[in-house]
Amino acid sequence: MCFRRVATGVDARLDTLLAQLRIVLPSAAFDSLQVVQEQWRNYSRAHCVWEPSFYDGGTIAPMIEWGCISNLTAERIGQLKHFLCEGHGMTGPCRESRRYDALPRP
Repeated sequence: MCFRRVATGVDARLDTLLAQLRIVLPSAAFDSLQVVQEQWRNYSRAHCVWEPSFYDGGTIAPMIEWGCISNLTAERIGQLKHFLCEGHGMTGPCRESRRYDALPRP
């Protein structure tokens, strides 16, 4: 349950980031991001079902799945948060992107 709670929290952070990006990015860029984001979600779901399949029937499988979801989502936040900054991160992190540095852990 702890890993599920963390995964849900990290996913909510990603949703918050995407809402901010909707405001910051030009509409065409955000529209493209939505397409890519849907593809990323499909990939991450499939990967996080595959990864715990090695533990089918074991009590650790749910923890592996929720940990996978948390980790991939945290990585995605790390990839996208820089687009909140001037130059899309080319000039380094900014205050807005730093909001996403501390993510919950189990």
